[in-house]
Amino acid sequence: MADSFELRQATVDDAAWVTRLMADCFLAAYGDVADAATIERHVQRTFDVELVRAELMSGANEFWYAVDASQQPQGFVLLRFGGPWPDGLEDRQLAELRRFYLRPPAIGGGSAAVLMARAQSRASERGASGLFLSVYQKAPRPLRFYEKHGFRRHAAIKFYIDHVEFDDWLMLWRVGADGAGKPASPASEAS
Repeated sequence: MADSFELRQATVDDAAWVTRLMADCFLAAYGDVADAATIERHVQRTFDVELVRAELMSGANEFWYAVDASQQPQGFVLLRFGGPWPDGLEDRQLAELRRFYLRPPAIGGGSAAVLMARAQSRASERGASGLFLSVYQKAPRPLRFYEKHGFRRHAAIKFYIDHVEFDDWLMLWRVGADGAGKPASPASEAS
């Protein structure tokens, strides 16, 4: 039930536990896509407390997380406004849905739809024309979820974890894609 989740915006004071949450969620989702040393280097470089603290201090980034009735974080979304944009993406009014992850026990529980609704509403409220993201082409569940929430495949792109190359989809969602000028309302989370 979507109404059983509370959304909160992280602050600089949350940097340490936010960094752990991001690393844990990434490892649960993609910890097996490359050798352990490569994954470890990526995690250390990407999920650094000082880097996350700087992102939280920046007005260009918003980090939202969902907590359940027991106040446990279920997942998060990290939005970035104002670029940079990937090659070939001409619309400089798009915001980036930079990271979107759930803790494994939360998958299928409804928090993803709540987080997506917040991401889409924040894009609209901040004047973005929509959102873009990249997602691993061999991740069918996230692909279905994003498509269910109005994202469309725009281009095939490359993503790197250290030196290992992966095929991703660049996906776009446009404000007003539901025809009403507002983000589509979340239904239920993808199974």
